[in-house]
Amino acid sequence: MGKLMGRVIITCVFFCVLTSCSPFAINTMGYVAGKESLDEAWIVVSSFRFHAEPAGEDYWKSPAELEADGEGDCEDLAVYMVYLLGPEALMIGIHEPGIDHAIVKYKGKYLDPQRLGFYYNPAEIEILIEYDYWRLMSRVTRFGTKSIRYEVK
Repeated sequence: MGKLMGRVIITCVFFCVLTSCSPFAINTMGYVAGKESLDEAWIVVSSFRFHAEPAGEDYWKSPAELEADGEGDCEDLAVYMVYLLGPEALMIGIHEPGIDHAIVKYKGKYLDPQRLGFYYNPAEIEILIEYDYWRLMSRVTRFGTKSIRYEVK
C-alpha cells in the first residue's frame, strides 16, 4: 500500500508540474500569454501569406504550426493575433455575405488580421461565435499541437 501511494503522489506531482507550466492544460509547447502591442501584432500577422483551405476542410493551426508553415487561413491568422495580444483579445466568427470569417476583437474594436489597419463597424457584422484567449489557446495547443477540427454551422 505504501509503494502504491508513493507512485500515486509522484504521478500527481509530475502531472501538476507538467500542466502548471502553461495555462492551457497539457501543453508541451509551453505557450504563454503574449503582450504585443496591437500595431506590432498586426504587422507580424499580416506578414504571413493567406492560404485558403480546400472546401469542406477547416483545420485551425496552432501558433507554432502557422510559424512553421508561413501561411494560413483566416482562423489561423486570428488565432495567431490573439496569441500575440494575450487575454484581452477574442477571436470572433462572423458572417459576411456569402462567407463566414474569423476576426479579432481587441479593446472594443473589431479588426481583420489579414488587412492591416482595417476595422469592422460592430453594427454591420453578424457575430456567430466568440472564443476568449484561454479557450482558444487550449483548443489549438492541446498536447502541443492542433487536436481538433471545427466547423461553424
